[in-house]
Amino acid sequence: MYKNILLAALITGAGSLTACDSFVNDVNGPVDLVPSDSLDNPANLDFVITGVQQRFATTHGTAVLLADGLSDAYLFADGTTGATFPTYIEIDDGEITLDNNSVDGLYTNVNELRFLADDLLARVTDRVEFRDGDEDLRDRAFFTAYFYGGVARYYLATYFGLEERLGGGTIDAGPFIPSAELYAQAIERMTSALDYVDAGSREAKIVNSSIARVHLYNGNLDAAATFAANGLAPGDAPFVAQYNAQSNNPVWIGAGRGRTQFAADARFGDDGDDLTPTEPYELDFIRQAVYLLDSDPIPFISAEETSLIRAEAALDDGDDDGALAFINEARGDRDDLDSVDLDVLIEQRDQILFTQGARLVDQRRFDRWHLGPNTWQYLPITQTERNSNPNL
Repeated sequence: MYKNILLAALITGAGSLTACDSFVNDVNGPVDLVPSDSLDNPANLDFVITGVQQRFATTHGTAVLLADGLSDAYLFADGTTGATFPTYIEIDDGEITLDNNSVDGLYTNVNELRFLADDLLARVTDRVEFRDGDEDLRDRAFFTAYFYGGVARYYLATYFGLEERLGGGTIDAGPFIPSAELYAQAIERMTSALDYVDAGSREAKIVNSSIARVHLYNGNLDAAATFAANGLAPGDAPFVAQYNAQSNNPVWIGAGRGRTQFAADARFGDDGDDLTPTEPYELDFIRQAVYLLDSDPIPFISAEETSLIRAEAALDDGDDDGALAFINEARGDRDDLDSVDLDVLIEQRDQILFTQGARLVDQRRFDRWHLGPNTWQYLPITQTERNSNPNL
């Protein structure tokens, strides 16, 4: 009986497939696809530019969330109602499997950002025919392509690694590129972006501060100080990744009121001058209170960080007075500190750059790692990339 039923079902299914095939042939083509060559029209370049900026925003927030989760700034809020992701537990412990899909998603996003920026550069360099009057559009397109192409390489260098202590990433399934080389590529791209903005403009300050940070992370403090001097200054608004009700702030989702999986370390609840806003959460945890809404922006680079870069360079040169002045500048209208040394600098960076993804890098730079000797200090290049990349 069952055999006859199965045979009848197969015959019915086969007849249905024939009918469906005939029906599908009469359906119009998809209406939500954009032919690639149509994007070479100057009239459509704003669409491409916006796409790069949107992928930056989603990438930046997730990078900040996972980097802080791996650092000692956050801990997995084990036992609370919202904390359920085993991938986040791995990140918190520094024992990250190569098939961790949270890391895999970020690696995909970073490389999509890199691809979109590089693709935009290829279009405007070789295929887009600009007309008279398109000068502003041309400059915006080149600026976007170079700056965000540099930002993507910065993410690969800063947050990813082939081994636990070997930072770097891959591009287009190519060979592994160590962090130092990726930082050099980031600087080259960002420097090219300066050719398309006015000197002293807000955009130029953002780029200069970003280059200063890359030099700092790459161990070149003199160059970092040079670029920071032309970067964002006190009173300048930070350059941020923007979010809204449709595209939420990832930190709000993963370490905030949206869903608290990562809680803030207890040390951030004791600061008296409100450098690190936190709020109580379940089971005696505290959580960050910097991003209270799903649409709150996340800083990428700020005047405060620029001042801290200058402070570190001054301290390295033995200029304690200069370093102290820059740290107090970064503290804004809070009470001035009276003295500075390396420990004070590290503590101020920890507090002022709270929830901005900087702590992980500082733990590596200053040898302040909090986990065991064989734990990941980078997010690993995941199995998906290792399987598909013949160079790995």
